[in-house]
Amino acid sequence: MKNLILTIIAFVLLTLSVSGLEECTPVTSIQDIPCMVVSVWNYSNCILEKAVFYNESGVNFINYTFSDYGGSGLCNFTFNYSSIGSFTYKVTNGDQGNILVKPDITMVYAIIGSVLFIGLAFLLISFFIGKEFANIKVLSFFSSIAFFLLSLVFSFILLPNLPNQADFKLMLITTLTVFCLIVIVIIYFYMSERFIKVFDRLSGER
Repeated sequence: MKNLILTIIAFVLLTLSVSGLEECTPVTSIQDIPCMVVSVWNYSNCILEKAVFYNESGVNFINYTFSDYGGSGLCNFTFNYSSIGSFTYKVTNGDQGNILVKPDITMVYAIIGSVLFIGLAFLLISFFIGKEFANIKVLSFFSSIAFFLLSLVFSFILLPNLPNQADFKLMLITTLTVFCLIVIVIIYFYMSERFIKVFDRLSGER
């Protein structure tokens, strides 16, 4: 009797864990990983079938073994590779499929929001910095325009079609590179202006 109760509890827990996962779709958000891949027809023996996954370069990076999908007669495995990209899989019986993992939409919104924030920061610098730093004032103003335009590019071009891993990295690298270059130039102008003022002051004292 005790063994029967334990078996029932184990079966219920297994059912809940399986039902908690959604089935993978051809285009799956990274936030929906892990997800289930279910066979489209009955395999004679699930545990004898394997799904071999290949990345965009055609390199095998992970394999999954099928298991029985409840009492449906179908087979399934849990896909839990949480990286952005397009992944093709081939089953040992000849079946094949593809899973395109897209980045979480909130990650894209976070990047766009960060770009807008940087643009606003440069705009505020251009308004509040003193006239004696004319070069920084002009540079900050045009930098704010550049970042506002960059946010529009990300919003209207990349947002409707969520980027793959390469595009996503490009967004980050582009934003950080432009930001760092502008900051370096601003620091250069600021130090140059300060150096000139100090030099003029010392020359006047002489």
